[in-house]
Formats: sequence, C-alpha cells, structure tokens
Amino acid sequence: PVPSPGKQTVDLSISIRADGHDETSKYTLRCAGAMALAPSGHPRAAEACALLARSPQIMEPAPAPGTQMCTEQYGGPATATVSGTIDGKAASRNFDLTNGCGISAWNDALPLLVDQPTGNLQ
Repeated sequence: PVPSPGKQTVDLSISIRADGHDETSKYTLRCAGAMALAPSGHPRAAEACALLARSPQIMEPAPAPGTQMCTEQYGGPATATVSGTIDGKAASRNFDLTNGCGISAWNDALPLLVDQPTGNLQ
C-alpha cells in the first residue's frame, strides 16, 4: 500500500546487540501511520507501527546522563539502535539496560525492539 496523506511515514532499521557488542538481530520497519507496510522484516511490525503512531516520543533521544534519577538496577548488557526516517526526517535512538531508566525505556519500546534479551547468552 501507498502511504495516505496525513499519516506518519516510518522507515527504520533496528539493530539488537544482546551481549552489548555483536549484532544478534536486525529488523526493518516501514509504516504508514499505524499500518505496517511491506517489506517490513519485523516480527512485531503491526504492534511497532501502532506504538510509533500512538507514542512518537519513543524516538526522542534519551535524557542526558545525570539529568534524571534512575535506580541502580542492571538489566544486562543488551543494547539496541533504532535509526532511519520518520516523515522524511532523520531519527535515531539508542536503548540499553544499564539502569532502571534504560530498562523502563526499553520496556516502553518493547514492540519496536521485539523482546528484551536476558543477558544469559551462550
């Protein structure tokens, strides 16, 4: 389908590094508003598009370190990078599980990031 006027267009690449170093998963996501477009190679494309349509602030950069209080809770070494375009404008956001704020941000973006690696990789 062709994006309809007035609908947010999304073309993103999602890279997951479950161990924090080596890329373990990579997905592409294309949306027109809340609707996933082919060829999205994302296992939760419909949910991720709906999330971005409902909560576009998910892609806003994380607050600078030290500007918010975060629990000293470690969720594992996993990192994720989401980059591409939203409505033709460059968009990029990094996610990690290094503290409570990072874990919360990852959980909020879960449909976009597919799942939360446990860090218990072999």
